[in-house]
Amino acid sequence: MKIYSAIVLFLLSGCAAVKHSLPTSSVIGSWRYVHNKSGCEEVYTFTTEGTLLTLSGGSLTIDTYSVSKNTNESNRYKVSATGVSVHGVADCSGRTSSDGPNDNYAFYIEFHPNYPNEMIIYYEPLERAGFGPLRRVVTNKSKQ
Repeated sequence: MKIYSAIVLFLLSGCAAVKHSLPTSSVIGSWRYVHNKSGCEEVYTFTTEGTLLTLSGGSLTIDTYSVSKNTNESNRYKVSATGVSVHGVADCSGRTSSDGPNDNYAFYIEFHPNYPNEMIIYYEPLERAGFGPLRRVVTNKSKQ
């Protein structure tokens, strides 16, 4: 009985540690946001190879990314990205990106606690108003 209890405690302690880290697979896939006023669509695609493709209106940006736990007590995760290339015209906000290759930037994501297929993007770690929700794009392949 003591061995069984020790194993259960060991497994539970491991689960508690995992609770605060974001498995990269949680963000992998495409996430869609449609602007309320304009109807303009943005799609963020996180690949398993560490590439982030962002399609916003007619603008396409390609970045590399990594995800880490935010250092404060929030449930947010920091996405650190480095620009690879920008292709395009004005994005959904009407701006043409001035970011270029090797430009570094970061943003923060927070998953909805009850809806894991929804997330909000914030530009600052403790910002109160982000944009979203972005909803995971579910394809026939991802349903299987």
